[in-house]
Amino acid sequence: MTKKTNKITNTLSVMQHDAYKLLISKKHPAMALCTLLVPEADRRKLDALTGDTSCQSRTMVLLNVAQTIKEELTKEKKLTTFIGLARQFLNRPTDEKPLKKIITTDDVFGENQPSTELDNYLNFFQKLIGEKAFTTCGLCYSNTENSLFFVDENGGYFSDITDLDYYVETPQSNHQSSTRSQQTYVLRAALGSNCTDLIKECALNAATHNFNKLTERERTSVHETFEDQLAAAIFQVISHIPQKEAPAIPLQAIVPQTLVILQNAYRKRHPINVRIRRIMMTPIEHKQKQNEKSHPPQEFNYMITNARTFMAMTNKKTSRFKLTSSIPEEQQETLGMCFDLFSYYIRNQNGTGLSSANDSEYYAEIESDNLDPVWALLLPSLIAHSPFSGYANDKSTNHDAYYKTLCPPAKAQKYNRIQNYSFKLEAPNGEDNRPSLYELITSCRELMAKYNLGDIREFHRDETARGAYERRKKPHQAAIRHIWIGSYREVKAEGEKFVHTRVAHPDIICRGPLFRMGERSASFKTMAEVEEFLKVRRSSSKRAKKMYKANYPKNWSFLVATGQVNQ
Repeated sequence: MTKKTNKITNTLSVMQHDAYKLLISKKHPAMALCTLLVPEADRRKLDALTGDTSCQSRTMVLLNVAQTIKEELTKEKKLTTFIGLARQFLNRPTDEKPLKKIITTDDVFGENQPSTELDNYLNFFQKLIGEKAFTTCGLCYSNTENSLFFVDENGGYFSDITDLDYYVETPQSNHQSSTRSQQTYVLRAALGSNCTDLIKECALNAATHNFNKLTERERTSVHETFEDQLAAAIFQVISHIPQKEAPAIPLQAIVPQTLVILQNAYRKRHPINVRIRRIMMTPIEHKQKQNEKSHPPQEFNYMITNARTFMAMTNKKTSRFKLTSSIPEEQQETLGMCFDLFSYYIRNQNGTGLSSANDSEYYAEIESDNLDPVWALLLPSLIAHSPFSGYANDKSTNHDAYYKTLCPPAKAQKYNRIQNYSFKLEAPNGEDNRPSLYELITSCRELMAKYNLGDIREFHRDETARGAYERRKKPHQAAIRHIWIGSYREVKAEGEKFVHTRVAHPDIICRGPLFRMGERSASFKTMAEVEEFLKVRRSSSKRAKKMYKANYPKNWSFLVATGQVNQ
């Protein structure tokens, strides 16, 4: 659900139209499908951020595709053969031209063209999964190629800018001069359109045979089942992001959209990988200055203390997902929907369960038998988030009043912090006593108010200093930071690396203000120091880094150790 900003950077080359078509229609779908099937491939290469705050929408399409292809190859006893071909294709030449320097069709594949055998497989997959799903996988790769991602010293994921590298020259008929156009916006719109269309299909497939698809809010009617309510919301609670140089990016409201995706994962038995980073906030002692009239806000130093990963698996007995950290070896490579969550706590704070400052006690509560991960960990963040991207034309904070019109009269509900006793992902035995969509949202809002779960921002963007952020200053039990696809093994290993790297540098200054540097971030004591750094950086990036190295030598050592800067 991470929000993405736009920034036009200097394009190093203009891509010929034939090269662009070959890249988008052939190479990128091939890269995407090979990445999905090769166990050790980097699935972050399919983590497209386009400003639509809909990272969750990509996961359903990618997981459904991966499952369909893998099942077919397994049935035909060809999985091992394809993985061998795919692995060879993903082993790109070291001198292959990056996206910024592709000009002609010869630049697209370089010395590693797909083999005839691989081509045959890809053509078969295109028919197997359908043109729209095939194209969508490629668009995930295309838009990720064009994106920049960062993590802070504690594994907090954020993004700052998007490059505009798909600058294409198209020849014109009638001997007219060729035209140059920025295709990045077209690719964003296409990805959004395909994902929302496929989610509509999924919602309709889950709805009852009596469901009447309505696209106009003025024609609302009450829907009895939870699935029909979701389908109605998917079609009716919509918005878009206007784009000057391309069609608008279509949007669906985050709550109903993600619930449709979670139900799809439940029905298809896709696992959900939930990683929770524990961030300890140590208060900084403030020394009162002479003539200081008021005490400034409390400052903290931040340090990741743990990052445990759990797998949520379909439990047909409870009609929910069940979290566990004991994963059989053969399931650790299975692709699933991945959630990165943060849990900020003040050192030595009082509290038990999810409010505990003790990691062992906290994680024991997470893995307790009664905890429903959708209710306790995911739904509060989805509801706390704005329904649409900040770039959308609809700026509403919620659509609760409209959801109420879709649903029958409210029923009494019983719930606590870790479960809503009536909420299930399907109606067991055909008896649907579940809360309506409206009841689920309103009861969760009550829960959020009781436990202060409403502020889900890990970083606050500083609008006056581009590229600068400030960490949150309040504890939070658990909130979603990002959603993507990957295996349990991948997600667990990444979390352990975050902890290991940070623990190896315990004395770095990790206060509130931070600024991106490489694929990491540089922390500062005050925002005034960030502004001074930016001022120097505008005239000389080298001098700004030299100044940071002198002022924060231990932080500089951390950046060197993580490969973000040279010694």
